[in-house]
Amino acid sequence: MSHRIAIFQLPFGGSDGLRILSPYGVDFLRPQDCKQHYRAIILPGSNCTVSDLVYLRESGGLEKIRSHLTNGGIVIGVCGGFQMLGQHLIDPFLKQGRICRTEGLGLLPITTVFGAQMLSSCTTAQLLVGAGRGRAIFGHEHRSGYSTTIPDADIRFVKLGRITGRSFLTVPPKPAKLPGGYDWQPGTEAFDGLVSADRRLWGTYLHGIFNNDAFLCSLLECLS
Repeated sequence: MSHRIAIFQLPFGGSDGLRILSPYGVDFLRPQDCKQHYRAIILPGSNCTVSDLVYLRESGGLEKIRSHLTNGGIVIGVCGGFQMLGQHLIDPFLKQGRICRTEGLGLLPITTVFGAQMLSSCTTAQLLVGAGRGRAIFGHEHRSGYSTTIPDADIRFVKLGRITGRSFLTVPPKPAKLPGGYDWQPGTEAFDGLVSADRRLWGTYLHGIFNNDAFLCSLLECLS
């Protein structure tokens, strides 16, 4: 099977759970090494999202992603990758890099604020898009980021999933007002992720989402 999916390798990124996509044709590669056309690009989770975002820009990854979308490709962001696709990343405690506030890639209508604690949970949701719509999906969340959607985003984007349960693996973070007046309350969200109306942009906080047949059904109908 020809390669159809590129998974960008970033300095602080991970690829756990993504090798399940190998039967669909996968390359793990740095953004600067992405030379051929792929049907989809995946930005994986990151242990240092802001630093990985800086690297992505400096390595030409933003230009690669924009060209990819212009040519009809699909982009999927998981956790840190989801955050990078947004408008702004705000990190008052410098847990994710050396920049307090930086612009995201500007492709999804979210702003992410990072707190000092981590949310860790096993999470279930009901898928809201595509062929797998209405079916249950499962994954885990491990993040200090809290993302809010900018006004009027529902015109061009829909929620990926409706949260139906969280089993917290550590003490849930307490909602807080962070420096700069930002609200921060990860683990209280009623919905997960965003998908563009044309199904070309996907973002989720759920690690392990590709292990769900329902999600793969919805995604693969766009890749075919």
